[in-house]
Formats: sequence, C-alpha cells, structure tokens
Amino acid sequence: MGTSMNRRQWLRFLGATAAVSAAGGLGACASRGGKDADVIVLGAGISGLYSAMLLEEAGFRVMLVEADRRIGGRIFTLDTVDGRPEAGGFEVGPMYARVLAQVERFGLGLHGWIGDSIRYALHIQDRLMPASAWQDAGENRLAGEFRARPPFALASVLLPERSPLPGLESWVDPEVAGRWDLPYGQYLRAQGADEAALSLLSVGLAADEIDQMSLLWILRQQKVREFSRDAGGLQFIDGGMKRLVEAMQGSLHGDLELGCPVEAIESGAGGAEVRCAGGRRYRADYVVSTLPLTVLRDIAIHPGLPDVQRAAVNNIPYGHGTSIFLPVREPFWEEDGLPPSIWSDGMLPRVMRWQSQEGQYLWVYLSGIANDFCRNNPDDVVLEEVMRELVRIRPSTAGRVDPGFVMCWSKHPWVRGTFAYRGPGDVSRYGTAAATPHGRVHFAGEHTSVLSMGLEGAMESAERAAFEILERAG
Repeated sequence: MGTSMNRRQWLRFLGATAAVSAAGGLGACASRGGKDADVIVLGAGISGLYSAMLLEEAGFRVMLVEADRRIGGRIFTLDTVDGRPEAGGFEVGPMYARVLAQVERFGLGLHGWIGDSIRYALHIQDRLMPASAWQDAGENRLAGEFRARPPFALASVLLPERSPLPGLESWVDPEVAGRWDLPYGQYLRAQGADEAALSLLSVGLAADEIDQMSLLWILRQQKVREFSRDAGGLQFIDGGMKRLVEAMQGSLHGDLELGCPVEAIESGAGGAEVRCAGGRRYRADYVVSTLPLTVLRDIAIHPGLPDVQRAAVNNIPYGHGTSIFLPVREPFWEEDGLPPSIWSDGMLPRVMRWQSQEGQYLWVYLSGIANDFCRNNPDDVVLEEVMRELVRIRPSTAGRVDPGFVMCWSKHPWVRGTFAYRGPGDVSRYGTAAATPHGRVHFAGEHTSVLSMGLEGAMESAERAAFEILERAG
C-alpha cells in the first residue's frame, strides 16, 4: 500500500545515500536561509531516533525535538527501581530484523527468557483457585466446549485456527477490510460466545469495551504471531531496552532539543517551521512527526490536514495501560501453593511474576477499563489501592511484596496511551491516511506501520519516512 519499503526501494535508498555522501552531503546547505536543519524530527522515541539516523546517513542535517526531558518515548527502563523493570516496550521478537540490526551495530548483548514461564492462578468472581480447578468450579458460567478452557486461552477457541488474512500487509487492503473490519464482540457472539464468555474475553484488551476493537486488528495480531511462531523466541537487551535508544542517540551529530513541546507546524513552498512552547521556533526543509496521534491532534498544522487524514488523527484510538512494579521479598507462592502469577476478572487483571537479570518483581498490568481507576487518581493512591487489593485476594503476599513504582501511560502528557489500535470501521474509513505526507510534513511511528507491529513497526515507519524525504530531495 505504499507505506513501507520493499527490498528494491531500500537498495535505492542505500544507493542514493552513498551518492549524497560522496557529493559532500546536504548539511552544508542548512546554514543558509536561516534554517536550523535540513530535517526536524519530532519525537525522540525509537522511531524518531531511527529516522534521524537514516537521514543523517543520507547526508541531511537533522534536529531532534522532544517534549519530554528524556529520550526513548515509550521505551523506559527503570534503572533505579528494584529489578530494573521495563515500563514500556522491551521485547525483541524473532522477526524484529531492524531492531536486531541496531543491537548488533552497537554491540549490545541479548539474553533469552529468565526463570520459569508465567503460570497463572485464577481469581474469578472473587475466588482464588488453581487453573486446574476451573472446569468444575461453580464460578465457571461457560457452556459447552468453552467450559474446559481457562479464561486466558478462551480466544483460541473462537478465532479461526489461522488468520484468514493473506499476508502481513493485507489488513489495509480495502477488500479485506470490507469483510473483517467489524466489532470484535459481534464476531465472537456469532461464534457462540455468550455474555459470560465475552466478559472473560474482555480482560486484558487495550480497549475499554470489546466492541470498541475491530476484529481486523485482532486478525492482524494473529497473523504477526503466526509469522513469528517458528522463527524463535523473545529476546531482551542486556541492561534494558533503554541501552539501545541511548546508543542510537549517541550516534547522532545533530542538535537534540529536550523539554520542547510542539504547538504548531507550518509548511509552505520555502520550507517548514516548528513552533514550540515558550516561543521557540525552528526552521527546516522538511519535518518528520513521530508523535503519537493523541498528541498530534492538539498541534496546529497549517495548512490543515485533508479531511480524512484529520479524522484519522483525531479518531484512531489508543490503548490504556498502567504498569505497577512490586519487588518480591519472599516467595509467597510457597505459602499458599498456587502459581506465582494471577489472572483475574477483578481490579487486577494480570499480575505476573517477572524475573530479570537484576532480580524479581510482580508486574501488575492494568489495561482497558481496569485502567480507568489509574487514569483518574494520583499514582500514590493507585499504588496504595493495588497493594490493598493484592493482599485481599492473595493473603500470602502480605509482608512478602513491597510497594514499588507506578507508570501510567494514559496520564503521560506526551504519550496519553499505550499504542494505537483500530476500532470497527477505522481501516475502511482511514486506510493508511495517518501516514500520508502533507506538504513538507511526513509521518512515522508505530501507528503508521503496515507490515510490523510494536518496536519493529516504529522502525519500519522510520524507513518509509526517510525514503519519502530522500526521494523528494532528489
């Protein structure tokens, strides 16, 4: 659909990069005409950093502008918290070729899964039980073949055995969207799911309600998992994912402006201007925005975006998520004999015992509607209530788990959510409009990727945006 580079385009990009570099680059032009750079990249997350790296390698002089006081965006390794947990994206999938290439480039180490696999105790209708007790439990209101499935495996019964999408990019095909771009809950009901099943299937979703998510998005996720399944397991960067973005930033030569929230972007025949809080103004030939749509929708863009693109920016939803990290002092699971982790239909949907190179902790993840409490209360109140609820539903944790750190991405002023997903009809209405260049402004970020998702999708989109600018600069 023209939103990512194929192999031929990438080879052309590399060839053009070499030609520009051999000619002395474009940076010499940047000091003329009052420009601050050839390209201004908005956002210093992994997409913005990779965009800047690619453009610098092509000879452009690049300025990074970041609203936060730190780099990384939704990559946030908590170096000062026990166990050094990851508050944002951190998994390196087997198909993450771009991420792995940068890991190798900077000589970073990788390690596999540490410790035991995650095993859940169930907390359903306020009863704590082993998963083996679920089938015959009085709290199990499922019928027929659904009854024997633990809640966390229920979706596998209702979805097709394999994703019906022909390829990784086919989710943006209008014909495919016309068939599958419908409410997820509507599809599940048609497969025989009753309200009891739907209630359990809603746990852990990014959306507040199951019908707010498109079935097409679920099938896209399934397709990505299928491609990854036989390629190997997840890996993790030694010392945390933050080490990668630090290395990427350290490789850049251009200016980095931190604490610089963007208020307006203007583009015209002579170039583009970015206006930031405090009256700061920066000029360049081109702008690459990697800002989340939740932030971009509050920025004045002149001339205004076309109607469909503006609607996409304003309406594509983002998931809500809060991570709470609780250091484990003693193995409480030895006290009650249940698996260390908890899957719940209550206030704490997922409580995972996590082991890192630096220690172990409980990772409490509240997404979707369970995150509503976190969005509307201070972090100290959230932490207090989470600790109280954990001890209530699992008394063995009392005195064995300590209060830790709260990271609510929904309240983060420069993110306002976890990641973009698509609601019913969004793909049919908007297609890839959010990625379409507008004047001298280009767009990247995981919300614009087509083939990949997560961190790899963010880097895929950076390649596309860099290639667009290189073609225009000619």
